[in-house]
Amino acid sequence: MVKSKLTEIRTAPTSCASCPIREKALFQVFADDYLQDAEARRTAQYRLSARSHLYQETTPAAMAYTLFEGWLLLYRTHSDGSRQGLRVALPGDFVGYAPLTDSLYSHGAVAISDVTVCGFRQADLHAMIDSHADIARQITSIQARYLAICESNVLGLGRKSAEQRIAHAVADLYYRLDQRAEVDARTDSRLRYWTSRGCSNWPNTGPILLVDRFNSTPVTRKPL
Repeated sequence: MVKSKLTEIRTAPTSCASCPIREKALFQVFADDYLQDAEARRTAQYRLSARSHLYQETTPAAMAYTLFEGWLLLYRTHSDGSRQGLRVALPGDFVGYAPLTDSLYSHGAVAISDVTVCGFRQADLHAMIDSHADIARQITSIQARYLAICESNVLGLGRKSAEQRIAHAVADLYYRLDQRAEVDARTDSRLRYWTSRGCSNWPNTGPILLVDRFNSTPVTRKPL
């Protein structure tokens, strides 16, 4: 087991009330006066360097996190040791939640880039759920949305070639970033790099064919 390399941010962590990603995150449903309690339950903000694990599958799920900055890859490990990517977590995404106090993580989370996260003990989240119905509904909605994404991805595994799966993953990530108005030159070049590494016979410049989110039918062309 690889030990997490989280570094606590001790100077001026971001206030929940003024958080720039609050509208994308778990606590968007909270009234401002309740955020003080939520912030009091936050253990800290932490930094994690790229290629380091935030948590690993089958280890005790003591903490859940809101991703404040950077990208995470969530994955499962097959019996032969290979990894299956589940999805890329973006700022505002809520990861690592476990409904039972003695649960184990069902998947791993590794940093694609340097990341910053806000940490919460599972027990504190459970206490907030018991006392605030909105947080319970929000967590249920988040988990249902993540499940739908995973089901869609699994459905396409047997129907798509390796290159189509890569195209679908990149197109889905681009779609999510575009919905957030977060597609910039740096993101553009990063997605091009992933595409060219995964599909060596694809051009490294020019438009990429976006695929329908539920099948492999080309639907439109949009430059990355």
